[in-house]
Amino acid sequence: MDTNRLRVLVVEDELRQRIATVENLRQFDYEVHVAEGEGAALLADARRQLMEHFCHVAVINARLIGPVNLLDPTQFDLGRQLTPAGVVLYSTDRDDAIAYVAGWHRMGYVRASDPPRTLAEAVRVQADQRQVRIDWPHDGFNRDIAQALRMKPEQLLPQDLTDLLGRLFPRAVAVELKLLPGVENTPENPAATPVRRAVVLWTQERRQYTNYLTPKVTKISTRDRIQREVDNYTNHVESQLKHNRQARLEGHALLWHIGACAYEFLGVAPDDLQPFQRFYMENDAETILEALRTLFLQLCEVWYITERQVVSGGNLYALYDSALDLDAHLGRVQQNEYRLRFPGVNGDLPNPALWVLREGKQQVFDSLTTCIAHGDLHGDNFFVDNTRMTWLIDFEHTGRTHALRDFVELEADIKLRLTAYPDRDLSGLAALERSLLAVRSVGDLLLPAPDIAADAGLFKTFQTLAGLRHLACQATGITDLTEYLHALLYETLFMATLRRLREQVRQRALLSAALIVDRLTTRSGLRDRFQTAVPRLDASALDGRPRAEAQALVRQHLQHLTRCYHCAELQKKLYHGPALPEALRDSLELLHEEGRRTRTLQETLQRGGA
Repeated sequence: MDTNRLRVLVVEDELRQRIATVENLRQFDYEVHVAEGEGAALLADARRQLMEHFCHVAVINARLIGPVNLLDPTQFDLGRQLTPAGVVLYSTDRDDAIAYVAGWHRMGYVRASDPPRTLAEAVRVQADQRQVRIDWPHDGFNRDIAQALRMKPEQLLPQDLTDLLGRLFPRAVAVELKLLPGVENTPENPAATPVRRAVVLWTQERRQYTNYLTPKVTKISTRDRIQREVDNYTNHVESQLKHNRQARLEGHALLWHIGACAYEFLGVAPDDLQPFQRFYMENDAETILEALRTLFLQLCEVWYITERQVVSGGNLYALYDSALDLDAHLGRVQQNEYRLRFPGVNGDLPNPALWVLREGKQQVFDSLTTCIAHGDLHGDNFFVDNTRMTWLIDFEHTGRTHALRDFVELEADIKLRLTAYPDRDLSGLAALERSLLAVRSVGDLLLPAPDIAADAGLFKTFQTLAGLRHLACQATGITDLTEYLHALLYETLFMATLRRLREQVRQRALLSAALIVDRLTTRSGLRDRFQTAVPRLDASALDGRPRAEAQALVRQHLQHLTRCYHCAELQKKLYHGPALPEALRDSLELLHEEGRRTRTLQETLQRGGA
């Protein structure tokens, strides 16, 4: 295949006419291919060769398509059958009906008696009719797209992308594409690392005589992935999410090996939208949780309530393996060591991949909850506007799956990719993970350890993830911590194997997975260490201390309790009226009781008492 020449497929079953047509086209330096066979076999071979040779245009004898209905030209779907090639029809005689229908569908039409140059020009028009001026983020951006799609650069030429976007935006005279607004990508904070096998770009479409200002994003991926995304949008998203408050799929276009789709955000100004990744970086936990509550309990209410199903007996690993191909990915994790060590973390931990393969994947649950879920909910796949309304995009993996799927993926993404840690010291992540593991059920009150509460970045992440788990409890009805931790383990291990993520993120994911396995394998007799840790100051620890030192310890404890109060109130606020889970209500009362007791102790010390 010559990538620099216009490629044409001739579909003609009469030998003499076929030879003449081929010779006429070749004299204009077109690369010409010929479909073989008769009847239905001829059209089937035409479709095969179009995809094999990436033909730009198909030249077809109008006699092969049968009679057309002038009263309903929409029934003429030849162009759809031969997508993405343009079509030129020719006939041996003048046929006004064929000419009319061809024009209706933006196909070319010539007569066999016309000069060869007329046919060549019709082919050229079909090949060029979807050209549009594209302003890329930088020169040679086609190479970036090829790398993201795992293609060789020569497989994705600039003219292919221009053709693709011309089909996607048929009314545009120009399309401006920009990188999504994100955060600075530094070794300490690799949040801008792409997590898709696709390219998503902020899009400004310019039409003749008007400024089309509706915000849009364009996703470019392989043909099969875009087609799957369109099908999922039709089956699970369109008219199903509450008030249709998701980015609307404006259209899609397919070429031989690549495709693209465009989402538009109706009713919002371009400057009012930002990806969740950036929204997370720039806002506090309370604001973030308001947006997430809108997403899970309002926008996706139909998925989690109407589409919820509880099945008796099930293997949770099998659900995640079918979605993530875990068996293949776990082979990328080192399996020659039973115990692992991590920088900044005392002691060794179990190898999570070995444990899953030997024990975890065999566990059967009495019941499992499934529903429709987004299926790829990380910080780059939804947006937040200035009213804290969320807007979903990218539905390639949307469908029926485990009900916790979106929650555990978002938790892993926030914890491992959007939170900054020193590269050579994972003690902060270990402390964060252990604080999140210190509960008995998904609906328990989560309180931070003192070292987490004292670190602004870790405290924000802790508050966000604590709230996210309460949203999961409300949306799915799942309270079983073991089920949640198994789901989180599979998503976390999957992140640990993704080569397109930075090594720092994969190392964090491996540590997180190891700590989860450590929690799951703790013997029942040791579980008290994982009870909800309402911080308690032992008054006997103050005995014998100088009064100033004792007062300082009490003040320090009250400061920690204040942070715990704030965290607890955020979790309580997420329920907005519904009765609180019993475990959360009881823990809140214990926290308030500890606050009253500590203030009494402080007052005693201030009066000079013992």
